Amino acid sequence: MKINKYSRGSVSIVVLLACVVLSGVIQSLYYSLREEIDAESKIILHSQLQSVAADVMSCVLIKEQSGNLAESFGLEEQMLYPGHKVMQTEVILESDESLPGRKLSVISMTDDMQIRLAEVCLQPPLGRGQEFYKNTLTAGRKISGDFDNSNDVICIAEAGDILEALYIGAYKKWSHYSFLTDDEYRQLGFGKGIYYSDDLYGAKVPCIVEALKGDAFLISEKNITIEENLHLLGRVTVVVGDNLIIGDNVQLEQALVIVKNNLRIGSNCSIKGIVAAGGEITIGVNFSLQRRDDVLEPYFTAMYLE
Repeated sequence: MKINKYSRGSVSIVVLLACVVLSGVIQSLYYSLREEIDAESKIILHSQLQSVAADVMSCVLIKEQSGNLAESFGLEEQMLYPGHKVMQTEVILESDESLPGRKLSVISMTDDMQIRLAEVCLQPPLGRGQEFYKNTLTAGRKISGDFDNSNDVICIAEAGDILEALYIGAYKKWSHYSFLTDDEYRQLGFGKGIYYSDDLYGAKVPCIVEALKGDAFLISEKNITIEENLHLLGRVTVVVGDNLIIGDNVQLEQALVIVKNNLRIGSNCSIKGIVAAGGEITIGVNFSLQRRDDVLEPYFTAMYLE
């Protein structure tokens, strides 16, 4: 039987094309599998670094509570498996006596990945030792309006420039959030963070939900308006660079309120905590004020990734 030479060539070309296609498929599968392995390795490495940072942070906080943390330090290098990655871990302590406060950061890193976990602790503005913190309500100038003083709270007017040394901008470097959006107020509430606004028009805490949960340290370089009918259930420290307006029917269950200039409190409001303003305080009818000393305790943020 004769075999056509052209037929033999056609068969060879078909086989060659099939091999090329098969080779391409295998190569594609290899690269796809390689990408999946690399992605999985990165996920594992990220999880390892984050776990180490969290464990070290917990130990460092215990060390701080016992009074044995005075400066930044580094830990010995460790080998991570799988991947044979060399991990370095550093603990960074930053202090600012003008606030006063401190920031703790734990950095776990390899040659191609880094995790930075942080926690901030803030004392009451200018420090708990300020004389005006002995009062429940203090005004640098006058206090206008009447309220029920049956709880034996100490109210002092014309206290002078009690907040002159307070520099609002010093908080910005350690703030982690801006003020929340309406959707975030509705869905999340406060998350034990430091919320900072440098908006020229000021900031507001809206009454999206009447009972707003969560702890917050709220700071604005300009004004803050707390909208009427809002009930803040958590611990809140409010530090205002200009004026603060509290709307009608607002309730603050655990609040430290510090205002550099003027404070206006609406009608039917209730504050449990301590209030101080460098200017005038104007109070609406049916105002209730009750002292809470726990608002002067250090404010610890939740740990967060930077």
